[in-house]
Amino acid sequence: MKNPLILLLVIGLQCVSFAQKKADSERTVGFGCYVGGEPSRAVTKITQLIESNGYNSISELLHSGNEGERYLAGITLQRLNNIGIYEINKEEKDLIEKLQKSLDLVSVCEGCTYFDEVPMHILFSDKDLIGTNRWLERTIKKN
Repeated sequence: MKNPLILLLVIGLQCVSFAQKKADSERTVGFGCYVGGEPSRAVTKITQLIESNGYNSISELLHSGNEGERYLAGITLQRLNNIGIYEINKEEKDLIEKLQKSLDLVSVCEGCTYFDEVPMHILFSDKDLIGTNRWLERTIKKN
């Protein structure tokens, strides 16, 4: 009886490990990733910038080589603009519009088993697909 349980445990751990290896932790966007349900590095970085009012630094991330950071910067600046905390300038507006149409793939995660790559334009069109709206509401409200 113990052998089948051990076998299932080993197989389950290997599946989780494989799913996590697929994702690039530097580029991943997720608000509850891996076994511990932790935010991804990109989310943590943007959260800290929001909490410290580092809006110019967020704006600079629109030029990042990291798709996850670009997505989060764009969606964050849009929200800050919509609620009157930050005013998007013409260059930022143009960059965000390009991101909204971008086919660039963004690595996303949820929990310890869901890792995928989603075109950026999909993330912009369905802002709560991965929980972005909830994250922004919580993070900006704290600020």
